[in-house]
Amino acid sequence: MKKLFIICMLAIFTATMAFFVGCDDIENNSNNTKEQFTGITFNDDTVVYDGTEHRILIEGTVPDGATVSYSGNSGTNVGSYSATATVSKEGYETLNLNATLTISKATFTDITFEDDTVLYNGKVHSLAVQGDLPAGTTVRYENNDHTASGEYTVKAFIENSNYNT
Repeated sequence: MKKLFIICMLAIFTATMAFFVGCDDIENNSNNTKEQFTGITFNDDTVVYDGTEHRILIEGTVPDGATVSYSGNSGTNVGSYSATATVSKEGYETLNLNATLTISKATFTDITFEDDTVLYNGKVHSLAVQGDLPAGTTVRYENNDHTASGEYTVKAFIENSNYNT
C-alpha cells in the first residue's frame, strides 16, 4: 500500500512538474512572439524651396502607447535629406523606416531687368536688376557700365543656392 501511495505521489509530482514546465514554455514563447506594426508608411517627399522648414512624417495609425522617433526628417534649404522613422512599443517588433526629403530649387519671382535709353553725357551708364532679392542672392553683370554712345546687350546673372540661376 505504501508503494502504491509513493508511486501515485510520484506520478502526481511528475505530472505537476510537466504542467508547470509546459506553462513556462508557453509563457516564454508568447514573450518571443511580438506583434507587427501594420498600415504605417514613411514616404519620400519633394517640395520646392520656400524658406520654411519642411518635414516628412509617418502616415497611418500608430497604436496607443507606441512611440515614434525621427532622424534627418526635416530641412529648409535645397538638398536631399535621408530620414529615418522608428516606431516602437512593448510587445511589438520595432519598425524602422527610411525615406528621402528632397527640397528643389525655386524660381525667382517679381524681379525685372529692363531696357533703358539715355542721352550721351560722358558719364558711365549701367542697368540694374529691380525687385526684392532674397537674402544670400548675388547679381553678376556682363557687358554693363558704358560711356560711349551705342546700343549694348547687358546680361544679369542672379544667383542663390536655393534658386534657379
